[in-house]
Amino acid sequence: AQADEQGAAAGQPDSTGGDAQAAQATVAKAATTGPKIVPLELAKAEFHVPRPAGLATATVDVIMLTAQFVARNGRDFLTPLAEREGANAEFDFLRPHHPLFGLFTGLVDAYSRVLMPTEELREALRARAGAGGRGALLERLRRHAAWLRAEEDKRIKREQDENKERMQQLLIDWHDFVVVETITFDDEDVADLPA
Repeated sequence: AQADEQGAAAGQPDSTGGDAQAAQATVAKAATTGPKIVPLELAKAEFHVPRPAGLATATVDVIMLTAQFVARNGRDFLTPLAEREGANAEFDFLRPHHPLFGLFTGLVDAYSRVLMPTEELREALRARAGAGGRGALLERLRRHAAWLRAEEDKRIKREQDENKERMQQLLIDWHDFVVVETITFDDEDVADLPA
């Protein structure tokens, strides 16, 4: 014990790992005392197409790959493909009445805008990339990350509060309650009660 005290006095780590704990505390404090990052909400995803739940991965892959080819080669590519694969059940989504046709056309539109962007979109991307360069992009990403972190913290807090309230409800022993007295009302008493 005396050797540990001398080692600690000399700045050497003790056998209990005290310096390691102090170092972790310092790193944690430094991480929370850095410059304040103002959260920035994410913009609406322009090219997002919601995927229906329960689809097989192979089906989604076929739809996505077909949509990429149609987006790249144009709508003229779609007609011969639909004729050639008309008997193939895997390509039923090419028919307008099929439930997955909306997913397919949404993907074609999104891929078309990405693979062959309009001049307006190109200008917007140049303006966004040129204003401040990489530093501005990284700062915007840090702010988005802070917003996502804050949203996740809110969600976790809300779930914890809901779980706490649910546990409080479960802790009530409803069998402990005893009926002390039953009150019966006559017809003339019911008329006197507030509505």
